Amino acid sequence: MNKSYSDWKISDTSLIGVKKIVLTSFKDHRGSYTETYNKQFFLENNIDIEFLQDDISISKKNVLRGIHGDQNTTKLISCLHGAFQLVI
Repeated sequence: MNKSYSDWKISDTSLIGVKKIVLTSFKDHRGSYTETYNKQFFLENNIDIEFLQDDISISKKNVLRGIHGDQNTTKLISCLHGAFQLVI
């Protein structure tokens, strides 16, 4: 069975509890498709998390945006274009 997440790369970061997941995209003449979350992939990598909400925020250049939470809140953060700096 060809899993859509089979080429994803996961690595630890220097921040405790923060992991980096690099996704892959399928591209053809129609455009591209990227799966951004797969519960089975997370479970296979010992990440037992079920996300209840998924949001997209688009910011203009040089905007500082805060993503608020607490120690019991897990965040899945994606960068669709450009770059971001994560400060915890």
